[in-house]
Amino acid sequence: MFAKEEPWFKIYDKLNIPKEINIDDNENLLTFLKTQFEKFRDLPMYENMNKIFTYGEVDKISKSIANFLMEKFDKGDAIAIHMPNIIQMPIAIISILRAGMKVVPLNPLYTPTELEYMLKDADVKCIFTLENFAFNLASICKNTSLKTIIVTSIGDVFGATKRCLINFILRHVKKIVPDYKFDIENFDWRTVIKKGNDKKYDQPSIVNEDTAFIQYTSGTTCKAKGVLISHKNILANIKQIAVYCYTLEEGKECFFTPLPLYHSYALMLSFWTPLSIGAMSALITNPKKVQTMIDCFRFNKISVVIAIKPLFKMLLQNEKFLKLDLSHIKFGLSGGTALDHDIEETWFKVTKKHVVAGFGLTEASPCVACNFVDNENFKDGTVGVPLPSTEIKIVDLQTGKEVGIGEEGNMWVRGPQVAKGYLNNPIENEKNFVNGWLVSGDIVKMDEDGFLTIVGRVKEMLNISGFNVSPYEIESLYNAHPDVAESIAIKVVDERGHDTVKLFVVKKNPNVTEHDLFVYGTKFLTNYKRPHIIEFVEKFPKSQLGKVLRYQLK
Repeated sequence: MFAKEEPWFKIYDKLNIPKEINIDDNENLLTFLKTQFEKFRDLPMYENMNKIFTYGEVDKISKSIANFLMEKFDKGDAIAIHMPNIIQMPIAIISILRAGMKVVPLNPLYTPTELEYMLKDADVKCIFTLENFAFNLASICKNTSLKTIIVTSIGDVFGATKRCLINFILRHVKKIVPDYKFDIENFDWRTVIKKGNDKKYDQPSIVNEDTAFIQYTSGTTCKAKGVLISHKNILANIKQIAVYCYTLEEGKECFFTPLPLYHSYALMLSFWTPLSIGAMSALITNPKKVQTMIDCFRFNKISVVIAIKPLFKMLLQNEKFLKLDLSHIKFGLSGGTALDHDIEETWFKVTKKHVVAGFGLTEASPCVACNFVDNENFKDGTVGVPLPSTEIKIVDLQTGKEVGIGEEGNMWVRGPQVAKGYLNNPIENEKNFVNGWLVSGDIVKMDEDGFLTIVGRVKEMLNISGFNVSPYEIESLYNAHPDVAESIAIKVVDERGHDTVKLFVVKKNPNVTEHDLFVYGTKFLTNYKRPHIIEFVEKFPKSQLGKVLRYQLK
């Protein structure tokens, strides 16, 4: 596969990591799930609100739901999931796959307009939703291709007494279940399971090139695109990540899962990865409630923490968390946005383990590169080295030629995890999928050992007076200022009609002034890179993974 000896092969050899992974043509996610359920049947699989489901229980329930789906829909139909991290969410994913259908994970906080667009685009026939969010769906379901809606409540996974109590409190005391009425066929979660119980599950025939997921991109810079991810793509990424997880033991780990499973990062690292080693996932339904996260650490022996910068920061600022027994933690992994060095340093002091960074994008299922999780063989400030069977080339934005070690350019990726393309989008397919290569749109550089550093995004590069300027270079400089909490740089047109850099700043010190920051910039940046307009703001608009929605800043 590899035409030359790559720089990262040196550390592969040191750690005895294979350069390539193999996938049998007969392997698909259904055969994978069957193997894992048989192997880990009696082990705990999911925990949420102190309720635990074993692999065996999930196996049985998912087969029943799959039977129901196969009775009503055709193999290959698109079935959506519209839920936060409750136990029903991963069970629904497994059930849809076992029915031989495509999973369409959707953010339950989408507006009716966003929901309608995606449901139509993917030609979704059925959707699983949580009653708390059903009102948004009810308002647009007749405008879509939906035939059936399956509704669950928070209490559905509990016994009769607790189920009734939880649902009563949520509906009538806290009143967080808005009224809704569907105009199409609908069933409740427990009825669907009962209807599917009567028939023996017969696994459908699937080839690994079949689409398993239609995963919508976040749409932070443009209209969301549905990425077609195959069974083979997911299997490849599972195997690629597995060779990095050599510090983990089968059947003995517990993953902290606060990130929403409808996002590709959490789907791979917090759903497929624990499933591949018989681990338990402790699901956090609402990560904004810090006490819920602390209780999760207290109730479970968390060994793997998959999170993003705001969550690590939130935990480290909580005195209750700092007093917990954190000795079970083996490593933390951060994604979404770059992790500040002071957060990583504080986390290490508290847990005696490092937080390492990785890199991925939805179009690569999503993992492309990762640091090593043994708390030794990693490089701070980088996103690690490419995964096995992953080719990387870094291309100059102007010339289109490959650049050398230490030089910046657009990263192209080729490997078995790269998706088939976008749904209903031939123009974007032609731009982003070129002769088997995925044009990532990320500006990176590679060091002599193969470790990658993210410099910025092509779409976010600022063209100032004909010069390409990385906003990340400016932001990294200002984020290091002791009086700055966060900063974002964009291009604007000044009063004279000239392109210039504008910097938005969230203060750490309320007394810092624009003049202070202007002077700071003159010490480190040449004139065209220097912010000439500075605006202080209270906070930045962000996605649920902590990415700043730059298009909302003007």
